[in-house]
Amino acid sequence: MIFLFVSTLLLSVTSLLIYLLYFLIVLRTKKKEQYINKLQSIINNTIDPKELPNVTVMIPTYNETETIYAKMKNISEFDYPLDKLEVIIVDDSSVDNTREIANSAFRDFNIKGRIIMNEVRSGVNVSYNRAIPQVNSEYILTSDADALIPPDSLLKAVKVLLELKEVGAVAAKMIPLGNKTTVASRTAIAYANSYNVMLTAESALFSTFPGSTSCLLMRKSAFSPISNTYGSSDGNISLSIIKNGFKFIMAPCIVYYEPISQRLLEQRRQKIRRATRLLQATLLNLNILFNRKYAEFGETIFPLRLLMMTLCPVLILLSIPLFFIFMFINSLPLFAILSACAVLVLAAGAKTNIKAFNLILSFLIHQAYLFLGVFLSFRKMSVWKKIERTSR
Repeated sequence: MIFLFVSTLLLSVTSLLIYLLYFLIVLRTKKKEQYINKLQSIINNTIDPKELPNVTVMIPTYNETETIYAKMKNISEFDYPLDKLEVIIVDDSSVDNTREIANSAFRDFNIKGRIIMNEVRSGVNVSYNRAIPQVNSEYILTSDADALIPPDSLLKAVKVLLELKEVGAVAAKMIPLGNKTTVASRTAIAYANSYNVMLTAESALFSTFPGSTSCLLMRKSAFSPISNTYGSSDGNISLSIIKNGFKFIMAPCIVYYEPISQRLLEQRRQKIRRATRLLQATLLNLNILFNRKYAEFGETIFPLRLLMMTLCPVLILLSIPLFFIFMFINSLPLFAILSACAVLVLAAGAKTNIKAFNLILSFLIHQAYLFLGVFLSFRKMSVWKKIERTSR
């Protein structure tokens, strides 16, 4: 009995302490307001179109028949000189009409570009490693085929990199597209909103990771080849840029829109894969840990995030059942009351749009994804089954 109580207490206090440290040191940083104001000032500056650099838009694709034409149309609407844009589509051996439709879009929208095709399906990491050395411009905008980028986002990102020479890449804030009618969409939106807050605070302190390659502007000179078979592309790229001596930031004043899974089964597959590959990228870069070379990122942000991605999910998912077992043994009435409260909170998170309850449910679900990701992170995964995100 005492052992059960002490175990539950230790697990709970340890995980709570880690999150409390992150909240006090990172999320409560006084640098955040100054950081946001600085970015806003930069993007408000006017710039002569003649001084704008050439930008290569890089889009990895696999069976994107339904999205690639709309994606090219989206690019053609950028508030950026078309003669300074080139689009490179890195196709991972699609078996549908992705390449044919893309070629039509090049002509229809008068966009300069080309298609690089992997002869066999190799994964996104291989696609980036193969294509980036072939880029002629210093500035590369990476984007997914289903991401919708507002017309002004590229220009804003270019202004940031032109002004902040120490920054190797700037990621946009992801705004999820979902109708909030399903558990999957409610929890995904709650998670995205809280994650954006984290990325902003970390950027204000020094650097963040991983950002998102769905809308990421980086310097070619800041990029180093990433692992072909281990870790997520965005995680590997962001940490590589930091290790190359640059900062990696997320700018909340630059946005993009991304459709999210509307069904829990779709989300589960996507999120477990995501957690696994992000953990892999993190484990590949453990030499950042407590390294003063990387300032606040190496000494504070990276260590706390590592604990939050590996240790905390295990502690939380062990402490919750142990707590209820302890209550069941010691006080059945209290156990019944607490169980009923827990069920009501989770039901409110699943069935309503009350943000606090959505966030609690989202937090617990994502802890489960990370928990599974810890055990799957030792497997190499270069390719995967395509996730179909439904809009209804």
